Amino acid sequence: MKNTSILAKPLILKNEVSIKNRFFKAAMSETLAEKDANPTQLLVNLYQTWARGGAGLVLTGNVMIDRRALGEPGNVVVEDERDLVLLEEWARAGTENGTHLWMQLNHPGTIAQDVIQRTSRPKFFPTFWKSKKLLQSPSSSYSRRD
Repeated sequence: MKNTSILAKPLILKNEVSIKNRFFKAAMSETLAEKDANPTQLLVNLYQTWARGGAGLVLTGNVMIDRRALGEPGNVVVEDERDLVLLEEWARAGTENGTHLWMQLNHPGTIAQDVIQRTSRPKFFPTFWKSKKLLQSPSSSYSRRD
């Protein structure tokens, strides 16, 4: 019996890129980089597994563009060619089986490095983290100050 599900049909984007099916692996925070933020064989293996699983499009987790500004420990950083061989292997593995692999490039902006090294929460969230009232009221907002 032929699979006629809409999920199995190709998706043609407006720019004429063709995605083989409508299965999309959303971005996740893998945090599998080395301590120096270099990619690892674990990432290659993980993305190869997802590509072989049949997804049409796989989006990477956060890939930072500056080693001085990580969104969280374990993020991969691409700011020069030092990891080009492993990055190419990651790209090949993630595009096996006709899968599209799109890298999510990031810079964390105002919540960067000093916060990550000292605490697990951004500086502008302390009120949010401590306030039971905020947890009870989904419409509440938070302040960038204590």
